[in-house]
Amino acid sequence: MADMQKLKDGLVGIVGRKSVVTDEQALAAFAGTYHGFMEPGKILCMVYATKTEEIQAIVNFVRDEIGCGIVPCSSEDNVKLTGASLPAPGTEAVVLNLSQMKRVFRVDMRNRVAFVEAGVTFAELENRLKGTGLKLDYPFLARKNKSVIATMLDRDPITVPMNAWDINDPLLCLEVVFGDGSVFRTGSAAGPGTLEEQWEAGVAMNNPMGPSHTDFARVLSGSQGTLGIVAWASIKLELDLSAEQMLYVETETVAQSAPVAWQGIRRRLGNNYVFLNDFALGCAIGNDREEIDAIAGKAAKWTLAVNVAGKRRRPEQKVEFNCKDLKTIARQESVRKRAVDKIAAVDNLSVTRALTGLNEGKRWKHRYAGEAIDIFFLTTLDAADTFTELVERILPDGMKYAAYIQPCMQGRYCHVEYIVPYSEENKGRAKELYLSLMDAFLEAGAFFSRPYGVCTNQIFEKAPMQVTSIGKLKKMFDPQHILNPNRFFEEV
Repeated sequence: MADMQKLKDGLVGIVGRKSVVTDEQALAAFAGTYHGFMEPGKILCMVYATKTEEIQAIVNFVRDEIGCGIVPCSSEDNVKLTGASLPAPGTEAVVLNLSQMKRVFRVDMRNRVAFVEAGVTFAELENRLKGTGLKLDYPFLARKNKSVIATMLDRDPITVPMNAWDINDPLLCLEVVFGDGSVFRTGSAAGPGTLEEQWEAGVAMNNPMGPSHTDFARVLSGSQGTLGIVAWASIKLELDLSAEQMLYVETETVAQSAPVAWQGIRRRLGNNYVFLNDFALGCAIGNDREEIDAIAGKAAKWTLAVNVAGKRRRPEQKVEFNCKDLKTIARQESVRKRAVDKIAAVDNLSVTRALTGLNEGKRWKHRYAGEAIDIFFLTTLDAADTFTELVERILPDGMKYAAYIQPCMQGRYCHVEYIVPYSEENKGRAKELYLSLMDAFLEAGAFFSRPYGVCTNQIFEKAPMQVTSIGKLKKMFDPQHILNPNRFFEEV
């Protein structure tokens, strides 16, 4: 049991009394924003940091003087879906809240790089970039008040597969405080010299590899705060879209339209690519159950939506020849489907906003019933129909599900996501269904690169070598196991 008075006094000495929260009701309200099946551990207190030096001092104090866990949190979002920013079941921890770290302290126009702190949200970065001619490629319907860095560290895929050359894109360089208290910069930000000295020397900090042959950013991504706490990052930006035109291919299976995505992405035609089943299209565009059901009733079983876009140079001409080429691909013998400029279920503007913008209003996955099972994993596009067949076999007759498939990293693989709405009173049955779906997906070969909550045991049972590897990394970067302890499994 932690010495609470010593903990409170030590944290107040670092950040001030107003930045330390110990009120039980406030802590319970914070934990109550979690939507999931896990039972979080105990929050001892919450402390707000505003700079790297404070993060480092907090980590050193808690490690050396208290010995409890530290769980980083960076979003103002009042909906926690994964539980990664809460103590793991059976543990006690301090929540280190970075949501007040709000600086976008540099936008490099020439090299198209933004430098943002951990608490900067998508809406705040979007507002900062207005008028610059630059934009960030978003994940599909990203939440406005979600931390940009937290989302990218979690490897949420962007909707522009040809702009993702690596699984971490568009994340570049990081400044991180490891569990041993050391401050480190990754990639070309590693130095030598201060940031200002490097900028003066012309260093763009747009190379995530390094220093030397290391790639610590890759190790940190997906680690859910178990190895280090990221204070700021440089992020790759893209040019604003100057002209846009939607194209759709409506099919009964993903396999029927997959060649359009494969060839279109390989030939760099279009910009945003997303596969949605009928119910997912309704949830993404509709605002309530009635609208969602109406859209789903008009939509095809599967819709491949492509936003064809041009940027600064002759954008209209680019859109014209891209559309022509994509329509030609869709008419080929292997596809034999028409690519059309509009569909009956939804209007083009709404789909364009969904593919290129941020989530408006209630989160799209929760619009139908208030809660939702959300399972996501990686596979290849040609295997997607197999998993959909599994879902339809396991779900009770008549139960609705949304399926969202995102081609990633030049189309080499895809992110597959299944969302099953449920109401709060059916949470127990929903958990059973969740675990059943997880078992079936694992057996069928789904790759879960981002394990969360109650499913982690199922995943790591299939990957014993990963347990050994994670343990070695933990010993290297967080030897006393204070950062988000027991997040993936019981740590020794």
